[in-house]
Amino acid sequence: RGGGGGAAAAVPPGVSAGGDAAPRGVMRAALHGEPVNHGPAGHTSRPNPFKLDPPALGLVIFLTSEIARCGAFFLCYGHTRLIRGYEWPQPGFEIPADSTSINTMILIASSFTCEMVLLLLIRNMRRAAIAWMVLTILLGSAFLGLQAHEYMVIGFTPATNAMGSTFFSLTGLHGVHVFLGITLLSYCLIRLIR
Repeated sequence: RGGGGGAAAAVPPGVSAGGDAAPRGVMRAALHGEPVNHGPAGHTSRPNPFKLDPPALGLVIFLTSEIARCGAFFLCYGHTRLIRGYEWPQPGFEIPADSTSINTMILIASSFTCEMVLLLLIRNMRRAAIAWMVLTILLGSAFLGLQAHEYMVIGFTPATNAMGSTFFSLTGLHGVHVFLGITLLSYCLIRLIR
C-alpha cells in the first residue's frame, strides 16, 4: 500500500504495539494480576562449594559442631579457673587420680581395639572382628561404670559451685559420647553376627 494511511504494521511476537520490547505476557500479568511462569528457577549460589559428597560434608559439619561444643566447655573451665581465680579442686575436695588414670587407659585401649575391628574387617576376618568388637564394647562399658562410681564418691555436685558444674558438664557430655559409641558399636556387632 502506498501512502502511510490506515493499515497497521505487523508487530513481531514479544513486542507490544507501542514499540517497546516488553513481553506481552509479563505486561498482561502486571496489568491484570495474572500469574507469570518464568520457568524453572536456577540456584543463585552453589549449594556445596567444597565439592564434597554429602556423607563427607555431613562428617565435616558433625566434627566441627563437636569441636565447638567441647571447646565452649573448655573455655568456660579455663575462664573460671584462670581468669576468675577459682582453685581446682577446691579445698576439701579431691579428684580421684587413680580411677581417672584407669579410665584414661581404658579409653586408649578401646581406641586400639576398635581399630583392630576395622583392620580385621578389611582382611575379611569376620569372627576375629566380632571378638574385638565385643572387647571394645566391654571396655566402653567399663569406662561408664567407673565414671558412674566416680560421680557417687567424688564429694561434690554440679550445684556445689561453677567448677563443679563445669566438671560434671564436661565429663557428663563425654559419658554421653561414650554411651552413644557403645550403642552404635552394639548395632554394628548385631549386623556382624547376622
